[in-house]
Amino acid sequence: MLPLLIVLAGTVPGFRLNAQSPASRVLSGIIVDANEETIGDVRVTVRSPSGEQTVLSDENGRFQTRVPEGSLRIHVEGKHIQPLDKLIARNDPTENLVFQVIFVLPSVHDSVVIVADPIEPSIDRRNDTVYKNTLFGRDDQLLFTLDAGINVGSYPVGGLGSAV
Repeated sequence: MLPLLIVLAGTVPGFRLNAQSPASRVLSGIIVDANEETIGDVRVTVRSPSGEQTVLSDENGRFQTRVPEGSLRIHVEGKHIQPLDKLIARNDPTENLVFQVIFVLPSVHDSVVIVADPIEPSIDRRNDTVYKNTLFGRDDQLLFTLDAGINVGSYPVGGLGSAV
């Protein structure tokens, strides 16, 4: 008798079993930045009294999912994106929403420390034996040993500037 009652209950108009899903609506929109350019791979998490679900925006920044009736909390997050939270009331529109996010670039270094040691000047010391024991043929050879940077040597006949 019980199986017959269940079959009849499904065919009698106005008599429904309480097994249907709660009413739902579409949540859709697009993720953009400050320049109105779309952003893909952004997680959109929807929290409602009946649970939580997450959807990713596609390469064009678009997302779409079915959500239950009632108020919703939307959380938008992604790589290098400042998290965004929105509250959608029961009667607010849920289609073609635009969520504008802000990019946040991580700092590369928190601090930079520069360490340097002062350079000790080197002194090339020459004692008098270099000058006593060396036979200098010209004055410029003597000045060259002092690293004075001056070359005042003279050229013999037929050197630079003379015609042969």
